[in-house]
Amino acid sequence: MSAVKFYVQGKTRNTNIYVRVSLGRGKLFRRKSGFTVNASNWSNKSGFPKAGGDNLIKLKRSLLDLESYLLRKIQEIELSDEVFSIETFEELIKDFHVVRLSVSDSLVGCFEGFIKRLPTRENASGRFVSLSTIKKYKSIQKKVEAFDVFSGKAHTIQEVDIDYRERFKAYLLSEDRLSSNTVGRYLKFVKTVVLDAKRRGFEVSDQIELFRGYTVKAHKVVLRFEHLEHIKKVALGSDKLMLTRDWLLIGCYVGQRAGDLFSMSKSSIVQDDGVDFIKVNQQKTGATVFIPIHPEVRRILSTYKGDFPSLFTDNLQSNCTLFNRYLKELGEEAGLNEVHQGAVFNPETGRREEGVYPLFMLLSSHVCRRSFATNFYGEKKYPTPLLMNITGHTTEKMFLEYIVDKSNSMSHELASLWR
Repeated sequence: MSAVKFYVQGKTRNTNIYVRVSLGRGKLFRRKSGFTVNASNWSNKSGFPKAGGDNLIKLKRSLLDLESYLLRKIQEIELSDEVFSIETFEELIKDFHVVRLSVSDSLVGCFEGFIKRLPTRENASGRFVSLSTIKKYKSIQKKVEAFDVFSGKAHTIQEVDIDYRERFKAYLLSEDRLSSNTVGRYLKFVKTVVLDAKRRGFEVSDQIELFRGYTVKAHKVVLRFEHLEHIKKVALGSDKLMLTRDWLLIGCYVGQRAGDLFSMSKSSIVQDDGVDFIKVNQQKTGATVFIPIHPEVRRILSTYKGDFPSLFTDNLQSNCTLFNRYLKELGEEAGLNEVHQGAVFNPETGRREEGVYPLFMLLSSHVCRRSFATNFYGEKKYPTPLLMNITGHTTEKMFLEYIVDKSNSMSHELASLWR
């Protein structure tokens, strides 16, 4: 006769609840159930939490669900003449918690509720949250779900504490092979969801204020004006690289993200008081910016009869991917071999690896936006607010994140003024 019993061994606020399965004489299996309880709220006599508030009622219901689940699965195993082992026991407990992933007070459940409310949520600038932000939260929810499965339990919102932070961080770094910067950003998103749950009346850990993300200073590269002039003069033997060069040059003079850059077409050019502008509705922020057409951009457009260059493919994401690939080929063809500190993706390890590499290996689509900001920043005739109006940054702090060697740039400006 199969029997399931729950018990605790510790005396702390977060004592593990163990589950014991008995399949007859000498066939006892013990494992952690994946649930915890304040030991003072546990009844050794009943083998369940004592009568109490809503959280204890939910806990008892979950344990009863686990008991029913185990008894049902054990019966199925016995009928199939399979052998019940400790490995089978562990898998059953893990599978049970996977089913619980959408429970309302689980961290995953709070992510789901948070994401459902995002389309009507306004950011600090009064704009609705962008689709790209919603996609980021969905991606992080999948990481949280995967960590639950990896841990063999569905973490509740109350369990998101310093210990959870360290374990989740270690999982993302070692198992998911994410970069340290990405992990630090994901931790910030988790904290945002937990604080939102707190505002909605959920009980959360008193350690949540100590739950912090982090940013590792990344090495950035830009293409200076002299780089761009050199690239303009290089003889190229393929249409794809000539197309890449034109988009690169346009990108370095309009300062937009790749998705917005490749959305530009002849219809994006508008006139205001006799002046031509490129009108862009930024996908990430929802902001509308009007970009004056730089002479270099006008020169390129004239070679396409006033239109923008053609795209590599009709799919926007694929277009960005191909642009990144061709940028490196263009940079190598142009001899951009000066070495810089940076990170390059290693297909053998599946990770981005820090090191010293030739400039062409470090090129990606974001070099356009960063080069625009850096090249024009600090010059007296280009005030920072004017540049921010083009990039769409709402704070100077955010804008300055795009500047490479800003202290050196300002020093040169001061030297020029003293001269």
